[in-house]
Amino acid sequence: MADDLVNGWRYHRDSSGAVSAVDPNGQQRSFPNWDAFWREANGKAAQRGGGRSLGWTIVGVALAGIAAVYIGQHPSPSSPSPPRELAAGRGEDMVSTLGCNGKWSDDKKKAVFDSDYKDKLTTITEKIAKAGDGTVDLKVLPSTLTYDIQVRMANAGDTYSLNKDEVVTFKFVPTMLGGCILSFDGKEGVIVSR
Repeated sequence: MADDLVNGWRYHRDSSGAVSAVDPNGQQRSFPNWDAFWREANGKAAQRGGGRSLGWTIVGVALAGIAAVYIGQHPSPSSPSPPRELAAGRGEDMVSTLGCNGKWSDDKKKAVFDSDYKDKLTTITEKIAKAGDGTVDLKVLPSTLTYDIQVRMANAGDTYSLNKDEVVTFKFVPTMLGGCILSFDGKEGVIVSR
């Protein structure tokens, strides 16, 4: 008998197409053709280990999916941010034109914010109203009681050494239009100068 193997079955195929085989348990078996042998050899393998193989495949696919979602939500700290388009103006202009004191309608303010500032890199030089926990609150308008812009820093630790009323220049990416009640929001804040 030849040393050909299929799922632990040693087999020999003769010139007529009949197959003589020894199953994994050592039993001699004969099959009228290759298809009959193949079904038996694969059927036995599927009953013994096929379920486990399928189970491990499903587990592997599930783990790969979980890993892909985690990596997508937690990018590597060494991966650079994509380059950002520059905003049409500075952060101070954005607040004075589109904020509470702006003269335009709310619809026009939103349209200008979305086209000129949202998700675009801008700079601002202003007084810190509050800093901590990875965010910096900046007061732009003298009439504002609290702050006009809240920026989440790219590196949360950068807020540790900042002081209230200190004038600092930041780069950041505006994400939400502010007004008389809510502040403008930004992300990816970086200190440019102090």
